[in-house]
Amino acid sequence: MDLNAYLLDDLVESTTPRGESAAKAQSRREAIAEMFKALDPRDGLQAMIACQCITLRFLLNAAMRDTGNVNQEPDAARSRTGVVAISKTLHQWVSKLEKIQQRNETRAAEQRKAAAAEVAAVPAKEPKQFAPASQSPTVPSNQSGSVAASGQQPAMPGSVVPDSGLPADVAVRSPGTRPPPPGDGPEVRAAA
Repeated sequence: MDLNAYLLDDLVESTTPRGESAAKAQSRREAIAEMFKALDPRDGLQAMIACQCITLRFLLNAAMRDTGNVNQEPDAARSRTGVVAISKTLHQWVSKLEKIQQRNETRAAEQRKAAAAEVAAVPAKEPKQFAPASQSPTVPSNQSGSVAASGQQPAMPGSVVPDSGLPADVAVRSPGTRPPPPGDGPEVRAAA
């Protein structure tokens, strides 16, 4: 069921004056539809408030018409009070609808901003290559003599070797390993 269509049908029926011609009924229906569009309801609650505002607008018109009718004998002060009361009520309902719409727009903007912040906060994931945790850091294969002397394993293909900033002929050791005994380095072996 379309709630807006139901509310508008009910509104058209409730605002029908006695003895209205078909042409005036059609123009009133079109005016009600345009007023409803102008109030721009976005959900059921806003649609009900919009219909209340339109109903009050028709009541205000009728009260003003009755107040200005010189052929009637009602108390003028009472008629004016009724017009003012309807006018204030209409203003309150229109203000309430505007506040609801503004609150909903603010919430939607905050949700869009939060969603954009979440998207911006997620870094692009790049594959990282690390040496397995069980292996100790290794040295390049061109230092195999000093690796053997320090008791470390030779470099495995594809493993990451940290750059120690030392010259190539200086052996890189893991913490806790002993330095090679003097006279057992690559230059001693090369002389032998």
